[in-house]
Amino acid sequence: MKIQVMKFGGASVKHPAAIRNVARLLSHFKEDAVLIVVSAMDKTTNHLEVLAHLARDQKEQEAWEQFDKIKSFHLKHVNDLFEGDVQALVREKVLNYCQQIERIVRGIL
Repeated sequence: MKIQVMKFGGASVKHPAAIRNVARLLSHFKEDAVLIVVSAMDKTTNHLEVLAHLARDQKEQEAWEQFDKIKSFHLKHVNDLFEGDVQALVREKVLNYCQQIERIVRGIL
């Protein structure tokens, strides 16, 4: 069996229109075996690195501002992309990830 591997991240998933475009692209492969890898949206990896450095350097206020920026970015996308029960489910997942990040930051500060 032939498997196609597709990786999306960064600019290809940086905003709702881009994410919808990826979904449209993937809809053409309904009958194929496809492995999809999705990495961080837009500059999320960079923003997490900034957050880690701010926490390491004990810049508490700036660290929490950076955390809020990351959290707000992702929650806005959830609100823009999903509705109803699906939105609530995805929002809960994102908030759980944010809580994990928050615990890590608190442990460093």
